[in-house]
Amino acid sequence: MRKRKPHNTLAARHPAARLLRDLGEEPAVASVFVSLLITGPATAAELERRTGYAYSGLGPALRELQGRRWIKATEKASPKRGRNPFQYEAAASKAKLERDLRSRLKERMGPLTSLLG
Repeated sequence: MRKRKPHNTLAARHPAARLLRDLGEEPAVASVFVSLLITGPATAAELERRTGYAYSGLGPALRELQGRRWIKATEKASPKRGRNPFQYEAAASKAKLERDLRSRLKERMGPLTSLLG
């Protein structure tokens, strides 16, 4: 299977991902969050396939989203030996997202509103 480029995935092309990027989100953060909203919970390996990002790009995005409490991670039981993988899922309420994005928009509008007086 050919690896997709991060900008050519369903999540990256989705209007919600474009909006998040326009509000200053990193492309990986936007793609991961929108992917979880569209297709539901996933492990890091599944997110790699869905978004086209390698784990080195996903790790910081996942930590950022967890820090904001937009997603949560739960340990997924695995029949294989070794560490169990984490399963990530969207966890932010609509009100929390609106609050966070409204404050992000205010920050980005600052220079414009200062010019208007």
